Amino acid sequence: MSKKPSPRKSKSAVKKKAGSSSKPAARKAASKPSRAASRTGKPGTTKAATSKAKGTTKAKGTTKAKGSGPSKRSAAASNVMRDRALAHARFAHGMINKFAEGFAPEQVVAQAGACPNHLLWTLGHLASSASWTHGMITGASPIVPEGYHALFGMGSKPIGDAALYPSFDEVRQAYEATFQRIVDAVARLDDQDLLTPPEQESGGFITDKLDALNKLAWHEGWHLGQLSDLRRGLGLPHVF
Repeated sequence: MSKKPSPRKSKSAVKKKAGSSSKPAARKAASKPSRAASRTGKPGTTKAATSKAKGTTKAKGTTKAKGSGPSKRSAAASNVMRDRALAHARFAHGMINKFAEGFAPEQVVAQAGACPNHLLWTLGHLASSASWTHGMITGASPIVPEGYHALFGMGSKPIGDAALYPSFDEVRQAYEATFQRIVDAVARLDDQDLLTPPEQESGGFITDKLDALNKLAWHEGWHLGQLSDLRRGLGLPHVF
């Protein structure tokens, strides 16, 4: 007669079998993040969330930079009209200086034929006019020595007596100084500034500050023609 299996042995075998079959399943389960962990952003999702956050910040910064670029470019001041007007004024001023060369000391107040505007008066007149133009642009008081307007201003008449005037060197220095003051003042402005009204009353002669600079060059060109005639009348050599 066969013996029945011992209950203790049977219970141990069942326990051993159950333990060996559940161990791999437990390892497999441990290797996978739980769905709950994924939902709460615990390990397994933190890195992705951080990466997403960084990407969002970077995109916002990029958008801000792109938006600021065009506005800076559109706000850039233009100096095209200013620089062209200054170049024109410098050209006219340089031509006056060329035509003022070669006069003997006694010829600076010489009046030839139908050319009563002698060289000394012409340079003093241009200095006085430049001082007026400087006031139109800056609002400043006259920048020529006192008495220049009476001697050289609008309505004054040239007289062929050197004793009635400052020295030729002083007048020529005043002519250079007033022109340079205008150049320095205009160089601090841009095109938009120059399109504003003059700082002083012009009697309708000046429409804006750019117009004042352009008319300065035009005025010097006017008297350049007179100097050319004066040179011819005095028998001085041609400049060109």
